[in-house]
Amino acid sequence: MLIFLAVINNLLAPYWDTYKKYLSKQGFASLTVICSPNLIEHSIGIIVLLSLGLFVLPTDIHFYLYWFLMVVISAVELTLNIWGLVKSSFFGVRVVGSLSFVVSSISAVIFIGEHLSLLQYVSIIIAIFGVALFTWPKNQSLNFKNIDKGIVFVFISVILSGISLIPYKMATFYTPSYTTFLTGRIVGDLIAWNLVWMISLLWIKRSPLIELKRLMNTKEALILIIGASGANLLGSWLIYKMPVTELSILGTLGIITSYFIDRNKYNNRLTMRMWMGTICIIFSIGVFFML
Repeated sequence: MLIFLAVINNLLAPYWDTYKKYLSKQGFASLTVICSPNLIEHSIGIIVLLSLGLFVLPTDIHFYLYWFLMVVISAVELTLNIWGLVKSSFFGVRVVGSLSFVVSSISAVIFIGEHLSLLQYVSIIIAIFGVALFTWPKNQSLNFKNIDKGIVFVFISVILSGISLIPYKMATFYTPSYTTFLTGRIVGDLIAWNLVWMISLLWIKRSPLIELKRLMNTKEALILIIGASGANLLGSWLIYKMPVTELSILGTLGIITSYFIDRNKYNNRLTMRMWMGTICIIFSIGVFFML
């Protein structure tokens, strides 16, 4: 059941990214787009937890240290990702972004002692090869002089994304139950994300209230807030329950949805090389979960 829910969540992830790209092009600050789902999701979450008598804050200071570290890393990572979405093709950004599972898996082995079998290492290599088939330019050699700035932003965000999962996962080790973790996550997010968001808006000389009011009057923003809020809640439960390595490699499934979005919304088509990349990535996931 956990794997099934993780698959669904990752298949839907590119859909929410289309709204992030749209809103950023409309002039909203990147962190406004990132933080807006948290404001609604966490406010509702606190009310629900309080009404059910499940509002229990973590008492270990290590939880908050790891959580704030994760927020700082994620703020930079998600900002770079949105910049990449705006400056590059949607499909290219999603494909390169799928490499985050490599950083996450290796970091999980190094920092929190998760174990990978030989087959799982092989699956990572196959997945990297599959992604490479997507990113190599069509009918030409790779020319670093004409490098895509958007892809550079995404590549840096990929590294940060993989690293940010480690303090996220380590924070879960300092909570006795999921409800305690969820309470800490909600409160930690409200404080840390909103602090980072307001500082960023003050830096670019915008009013947080005016920015948020303008966002809430946009239909696309409301869709993103509702969808991303549900995805974030499900994602937090999955990372609490699942190993980082498994959850990370399932993130590559978003490439499939990205293809259909890119084809129907942005009128792009897959080449034979890209189809081969898709097969490699799906095969790598099967190998990863082989006993």
